[in-house]
Amino acid sequence: MKHRLILLAAWLMVLKLSGQSSSAEIRQQLQKLSTTASVLYIAAHPDDENTRLLSYLSRSLHFRTAYLSLTRGDGGQNLIGPETEEDLGLIRTQELLAARKVDGAEQYFSRAFDFGYSKNPEETFRIWNRDSILSDMVWVIRRFRPDVILTRFPTTGEGGHGHHTASAMLAVEAFEASADPKRFAWQLRFAPVWKAKRLMWNNFMPSRNAATSTQGMLKMDVGAYNGNLGLSMGEIASMSRSMHKSQGFGVKMQRGEIMEYFTHLAGDSAQTTFMDGITTSWQHFPALDRIDIQMGDIIRQFDPDNVAASIPLLVQVYTDLLQVPDTFLRNHKIRLLEDILLNMAGIYQDFTAPTFEYAPGDTLTANFTFIYRRGNMVALSDLRLPGVAEPLKLGQKFNRNQQIERRIKLRIPVNTPVSNPYWLEKAHGEGRFEHPDRLITGKPEGEARFYAESEVLVNGIAIKRKLPLTYKWVDPVKGELTRAVEVIPPIRGRAPQKVLQTDGKSPLELRFFVDLLRDSLKGKLRLNLDENSGFRVSPAEIDLSTLKGKSHQLVFSLQMPPSRVDRKASCSQAILEFMPEGNSVRQPIQETIRIQYDHIPVQTRHSPLSIKVCYAPIERGVERIGYVEGAGDEVAEALAGAGYKVDVLDDDRIRALDPAQTPAVVVGIRALNSREEMAQWMPLLLDYTKKGGTLIVQYNTRNWISDVKVTPGPFPFEISRNRVTDETATVKIVDPQHPLFNHPNRINEFDFEGWVQERGLYFCEKVDSSYADLLRMADPGESELSGALLYAPYGEGHFVYTGLSFFRQLPAGVPGAFRLFANLLSVGTYERP
Repeated sequence: MKHRLILLAAWLMVLKLSGQSSSAEIRQQLQKLSTTASVLYIAAHPDDENTRLLSYLSRSLHFRTAYLSLTRGDGGQNLIGPETEEDLGLIRTQELLAARKVDGAEQYFSRAFDFGYSKNPEETFRIWNRDSILSDMVWVIRRFRPDVILTRFPTTGEGGHGHHTASAMLAVEAFEASADPKRFAWQLRFAPVWKAKRLMWNNFMPSRNAATSTQGMLKMDVGAYNGNLGLSMGEIASMSRSMHKSQGFGVKMQRGEIMEYFTHLAGDSAQTTFMDGITTSWQHFPALDRIDIQMGDIIRQFDPDNVAASIPLLVQVYTDLLQVPDTFLRNHKIRLLEDILLNMAGIYQDFTAPTFEYAPGDTLTANFTFIYRRGNMVALSDLRLPGVAEPLKLGQKFNRNQQIERRIKLRIPVNTPVSNPYWLEKAHGEGRFEHPDRLITGKPEGEARFYAESEVLVNGIAIKRKLPLTYKWVDPVKGELTRAVEVIPPIRGRAPQKVLQTDGKSPLELRFFVDLLRDSLKGKLRLNLDENSGFRVSPAEIDLSTLKGKSHQLVFSLQMPPSRVDRKASCSQAILEFMPEGNSVRQPIQETIRIQYDHIPVQTRHSPLSIKVCYAPIERGVERIGYVEGAGDEVAEALAGAGYKVDVLDDDRIRALDPAQTPAVVVGIRALNSREEMAQWMPLLLDYTKKGGTLIVQYNTRNWISDVKVTPGPFPFEISRNRVTDETATVKIVDPQHPLFNHPNRINEFDFEGWVQERGLYFCEKVDSSYADLLRMADPGESELSGALLYAPYGEGHFVYTGLSFFRQLPAGVPGAFRLFANLLSVGTYERP
């Protein structure tokens, strides 16, 4: 029990759940102030970073440490929900920030978009634009100014993923380019060139034959125990790693010796550690080496029960820090010292709103709260608000532990843009994000749009801090919670289905739910649909004057003229737009997209409200299907949009399955990897198949969640890591006469056009002869792969296993993917001629 309490106390300390720092955390901050060393770690994705090493560098050696992830992980998988692409990138960005709160490092990003698995760096560079991402890396290096740069992956390809190898190759280039004034010269107006001492690869864990595999490498034990925190670096690293919940990366606590290995890539060679030849103390600046003595005295005299006693001693250190010649180091250390003073004084301040969302033009009364709990010489000087020339003069000294509140009236300017993460304010290309402000590049998040800037005096030192406008509320289970204040559009909408399929033979209804958040709105709503789509829209427009109240359901009907039916399959975006009265400029109605999970703050973005309408001559074959949800799975919703009646199956429904009532069942992606019930359900589903049902199992990996390996099919096969990442790769149908390619839709090469991101992944191998292995495909320059689509009759029913990425294609509305999937669902209705 004692050990558990120590762990819990340390955990609460590290996460700063109260917004305050404990004595142990303040001591950590003092130790960080005592060193000038810095290390930058570079890799490709969230979860690539070595949290063992980051924890050791930051919380044991107390170096300033940062992780530069080139992407936000947008193209990965999601084990906890349906979010993909940009929304998954939002989740993984916050998971990285949560991990950094645990291990004490900082976080940076480039503009690179994670476009999915890449087999080689050449493809990665082509899609990202090599020079653009190199520029971002140089920008981060010149501003962070690391003594040493470390890469997670080698430049020679052993990291597997093309993004991994590309990150290492770019790190080598950035190491040199950051010191070259001719490279990215525009940056020099804001940051001078910087030459790190060396660049090293943080090797993978060595093989069992360590005597030979570690030859020529430097090694470091990073498993140190910190008595003040009550945790070892391995334990902190495990907690940090476990923040990557969307990737299913929860790990067990690691304790004891942890060896890390390093190989030289560029710069000065090292003999003992990668910090050889680097002065890590304030002796780096001989004229300021007295700071070492001062900080040594402060740390030795530090009293956890009376931390404010150290405040007067830090005032002299503050004066000396003003003399540091390196602007970036000076500013960083002064900011850190100011944080320490605020923490030592026990200062809490916030700026809150009555609710969490406001439209442009709204007014509100915000509340500023201030309290200090320690020290004597503390005063609140003034409070500044954006757009207000004169500060609110508070200039008075309050009593210790006396909470002060001020109510302030605010108005949201009518031209305020809706809330969006800065990298999503503009549409991005295939390979990278674009944003107008180059100076924000690298930051994990943008600054709050609304804030108050306080000025607090601690022993005569004026400390300014921007307090973002937030909303606080109490959950009866979780207690007090906080979220950012959001700006929402005056007209907000959503669509219950994002993709609709039609054969054009009957009218298609598009439904939108719209909220009018301002009474004075005048104008018309129209549906903008590509003229080449062939659809006629009714009604042509809706006048807002006919809508009474706030919330409305709008229905538009699309009709394909008979002369246009049976043409080539195609998709169009139907965008709901607002045309204000007296203004011919159409404005897309915005949809508010919110992402809520307990382990990260609420994330909000806005996107033009639209429904993807796809025309294709599709015969469904069956009408009702069952669906076992997987991880991050939107296939069921997409199938419903194609007209199927989809029943999401639970334990009771699975046990009662009847092929006569439910002719086909689909198992979602990675269900065997994410749902423990699948160990009991798979035998039941195979029994359903044997009695005449059709069972389709989508891709899984070999990482079974159950202790008992789940059999994914009626006959043996193994799941490989084989994949085809080129979405345009030629697909060869092995048996063109097979029912899966002929009933009820005749499949041909056109059905494999327009696919997105990839063909498929985790294909099968060592396949039993009972299966028909029906497709062949390959990435350019590689050998042909099988195992993407298996079929076998089983008893009176039919079994299909597929690694084809239907989970991407169906939500994207790819017509050919729908036609092929309809055939998989209908194989049980096929009657041979």
